[in-house]
Amino acid sequence: MSSESRGQLFVVSAPSGTGKTTVAERLVGRLPDLMLSRSYTSRQARSGEQDGVDYHFVTRDRFEAMIAAGEFLEWADVFGNLYGTCGPETERLLSAGRDVRPTSTACRAPRHRCCSTRPSARRGIAA
Repeated sequence: MSSESRGQLFVVSAPSGTGKTTVAERLVGRLPDLMLSRSYTSRQARSGEQDGVDYHFVTRDRFEAMIAAGEFLEWADVFGNLYGTCGPETERLLSAGRDVRPTSTACRAPRHRCCSTRPSARRGIAA
């Protein structure tokens, strides 16, 4: 467990295609108390995706009800599909001492640590 009794929320922010997922997955592989949250989405599961593993798949109506109830730290409409990070679920993990990296940018989350990435002209740089 981390040195604090409460976990920390880590936000990795960068433009699309700059390596956020790669950075997050490598950090999770190296830091045993760090875990990725699972986003909720209103889109249909793609072939091979599993509910609760890749995303929490819910109907658009359910997602909109969760928005109205204030259940998301953040949410966005991406090409007509809704994606968001569940506040109560994230809070449960943090309260249990787990460090959490949301799978999307938790812009309204209090007391979070941010890191940003940017594209590099050099290829083959190890993260």
